[in-house]
Amino acid sequence: MDTKKTLMPKRSALLCACLATVSLLGSAAHAAPQTAAGVNAATMQAATGPEELRKRYAGSWRYAGDAREREARMAAIERSSATFFVAVRGLVRSKLDDRTRIVPTCTFEFPEGKIKSTVPGHPIATSPESGAIASYRVEDDAIALSQSFEGEHLIQTFTANEGGTRKNEFTLSADGRFMFMKATVTSPKLSVPVVYTLTYTRVS
Repeated sequence: MDTKKTLMPKRSALLCACLATVSLLGSAAHAAPQTAAGVNAATMQAATGPEELRKRYAGSWRYAGDAREREARMAAIERSSATFFVAVRGLVRSKLDDRTRIVPTCTFEFPEGKIKSTVPGHPIATSPESGAIASYRVEDDAIALSQSFEGEHLIQTFTANEGGTRKNEFTLSADGRFMFMKATVTSPKLSVPVVYTLTYTRVS
């Protein structure tokens, strides 16, 4: 999506390696939550092809989750940071919280052969709809970006040179009013991935 947005040396290197890609949209429930309207992500109807999927996902979306989603994200961060030494745990927790903050809006566009996504506070993310890798940057980090449709899901993957990966898996409700994003953040230095689900509602 396109948009804007230490301790000892060894500890610093450890944090840099595990936190390099924990950014862009994201939060951690292991199953899709019910929205305020009671629509579950699993209820999405099967789309009939790429053109139909583009129509369904295209447009602007606004965050519509509740306190349970926000608490679930923080619980996921806590589970992941709890595996670190006490001396660095607070810093890891803070970094994960900062890098997975819930963005208020997001937009999807589909210029010919590409997927273009925009969220506030980050550069626009544009890459081939085929899933081919495109270059992307998060601050000073070089990222490999891929976006594609897998079945009825829209999948984004951001991979850093250090091996850290963030995968955003988007699913629509049957009526197209809600979009659910399951974010999964992994890294060679994170023994417990950060996994959470957010709910967005269609604006346009």
